[in-house]
Amino acid sequence: MAIMTTLYTTLDLRDPMLCLLASQAAIEIEGHLSGREVKGTPAQDLSRVLYEATRGETPPASMGAELFVLAYSISGGNRKYWRGRNSGEVLSGTRLIATDLCDYQNLPTQRQEALRDFCNHLSMETVAYQVSSCVRPRLVA
Repeated sequence: MAIMTTLYTTLDLRDPMLCLLASQAAIEIEGHLSGREVKGTPAQDLSRVLYEATRGETPPASMGAELFVLAYSISGGNRKYWRGRNSGEVLSGTRLIATDLCDYQNLPTQRQEALRDFCNHLSMETVAYQVSSCVRPRLVA
């Protein structure tokens, strides 16, 4: 099974390629879990994007919508899970996922399934953000 890889380097929620990359990574991991040979590296590409978004003194993903999308993706869409927690927990969880995505083939099946689910949720949360930011309420006179 061949997967188209994308050249994507930043965590830009407005770019539809992020959704595609996350979906491709989920497909790659599912293919591996199913015993199919998968060509392409979307999981590694997504790993690089997540790593770049969480590194540095003030990571790009430490504020705003990116932080919420990552948090909701990590928790499987459970918005209540993050009440009372801080951005550092989201960033460290994202870094752990980025590390695991690089070498997911050597992880236990349960962790591979969790990574696949994260990729699916990241794709869905990105689309939800794009739809919500495109739909503007209209004022009626």
